[in-house]
Amino acid sequence: MSSQNHRLEDRSIERPIAIVGAGPTGLLAASLLGQAGIPVCLFERQLEPENEPRAITIDDEGLRICQAIGIADELCKHALLNMSARYISQNRTLVHIAPRQQPNGYPLISTFHQPTLERLLRTNLLRYPSVTFYPGHGVTAIEQDQQQVTLTVQTTDGATHSLHAPYVLACDGARSLLRQRMAIPLNPVSLANIRQSGRQVSRQQRPQAGQRWLVLDTLEHETAAAHDQTALEQARQQIIFFCNPRRPAVTVPAPEARRRWEFMLKPDEDGEQLCQPELARQLIKQACATLPPGLSLLYAEDAEIQRTAIYTFHTLNAASYLRGRVFLLGDAAHLMPPFGGQGMNSGLRDAYNLCWKLRIAWKDGNPHHLLQSYQRERSPHTDRMIRFSANLGALIMTPYRPLAAIRDLSLNTLNVLPQVRSYLSDMRIKPVATYTHGCLLPRHLTRAPRLTGTLFPATTVTLLQAKNRSYTCRLDELQGQRFLLLWLQPDTPQVIKHLAQSTTKLWTRLAVQAMQIVHDTDSSNDGNDDSNDGSIARMAGEQVQIGQIVDHSGQLTRQLRRYKGSILLLRPDQYVMGQFKIARLHAIEQALMALLGIE
Repeated sequence: MSSQNHRLEDRSIERPIAIVGAGPTGLLAASLLGQAGIPVCLFERQLEPENEPRAITIDDEGLRICQAIGIADELCKHALLNMSARYISQNRTLVHIAPRQQPNGYPLISTFHQPTLERLLRTNLLRYPSVTFYPGHGVTAIEQDQQQVTLTVQTTDGATHSLHAPYVLACDGARSLLRQRMAIPLNPVSLANIRQSGRQVSRQQRPQAGQRWLVLDTLEHETAAAHDQTALEQARQQIIFFCNPRRPAVTVPAPEARRRWEFMLKPDEDGEQLCQPELARQLIKQACATLPPGLSLLYAEDAEIQRTAIYTFHTLNAASYLRGRVFLLGDAAHLMPPFGGQGMNSGLRDAYNLCWKLRIAWKDGNPHHLLQSYQRERSPHTDRMIRFSANLGALIMTPYRPLAAIRDLSLNTLNVLPQVRSYLSDMRIKPVATYTHGCLLPRHLTRAPRLTGTLFPATTVTLLQAKNRSYTCRLDELQGQRFLLLWLQPDTPQVIKHLAQSTTKLWTRLAVQAMQIVHDTDSSNDGNDDSNDGSIARMAGEQVQIGQIVDHSGQLTRQLRRYKGSILLLRPDQYVMGQFKIARLHAIEQALMALLGIE
């Protein structure tokens, strides 16, 4: 990354992609583009990093995305991993969520300190010389035509400068100036109105005002002698939802003895008054009084209240995620309550979805259809996440006592059934990561239509190399930010035959990874000769190296055996673009070129 002391007038950058806002979403986008060597100008209005924690939970998809830029392992050292969530009412546990599966290779629920994450992301930018970071530079105006976007940038001393960029990523938060300048409205998401027997509430019926919450960030200083450390550590591994209609509340433990408390405010309450330390401590004590006996050590008397804030939680989704050459990401595009822990995670998904497409658009032909797929994929998925978060909060955090009584009775009854208990515990209520429309192979060309558009599970493989060498890692690591072709080893001759007939050079232009999957028994000679360097496929006069991997989990093998003689194509964001017959490789090339805007 270029020096953080650069001023905009000193630049000599050609065709930079501009990113406005250096929160987690903007910083991630800068790294993803920097990996490809694309010039990036990252603007942040604040001169110094934000030191207040805002987001506090990260899910398995979020950590998997962080892995793509190489910071997941370091972040995990500073996180509380594999958290559970407990919903309590009247000193009893209603639901205990403790996911066991890790389809993305990481725990489903973890907590972190946002300033730590942002520090890791900023440090990571130093790896990319094509990224230039401009703190203390705020964007004040935006114009665009068919060729480029023009930004007016103002420094802290009041000087203004102009920048021309082929694309702009608006990651400037809930009050996004760029979204306002482009007149893109935030629309309320229609939710199930539980008070009205599940009927839908239209946008016209639903009130625009959000729900106010008091948020406290505390630091606990209790001594080891004062508490049962085993019980205390157990409490620090659980997110607690206080499903008390008198005062719904949540507490979330964070690394380094930090803890967040969130309390619903009543319409007539003075939130600023409740921010006073003594009143805030009283709210914490009242919540802890409703805990089951085993969690009575949750509250530390000497906890230091480091921050108080009043937040209004909204359920809003932008009418459009792009306007011409400008894209909305993160809170600039959507706002949701925190009950599903999906606010920041949705922003990370936005950046991961968009940036691989921008890498192609920046280098190749006519990307209109490809970039439009950002809206078609991300907006519906985020809409589902907003509904999930809001409806979960409406049911669990309801202030209405009759509804709370019905909820408690229903959940206590259903929890007797092992299938229901397992469904809730494994967090299968969370919407799955699936795209139904967008940059996906046409259904008539694919063999497993239900697989198309799904996020392929993370799996561990071993890359076989010559001279008795091998390398075991996640498949994502081998794939990198590239397309990945996978097939079973017996099909390799047929694959090479059809690749040799290619005349487009598409696969080499995309720097595709090609892998044949072998069984452990097939790799028994994996050090006796050079055969495991892989095969060579010739396409349009160019060579593509074909690697060999052992599929330890069997996920890849099972999927490919289900449709014999097929190839699995994964996008750079690990979503399945399609599974297709080897004999259709030429038709797939033509479809891909149309989807990606490559001529």
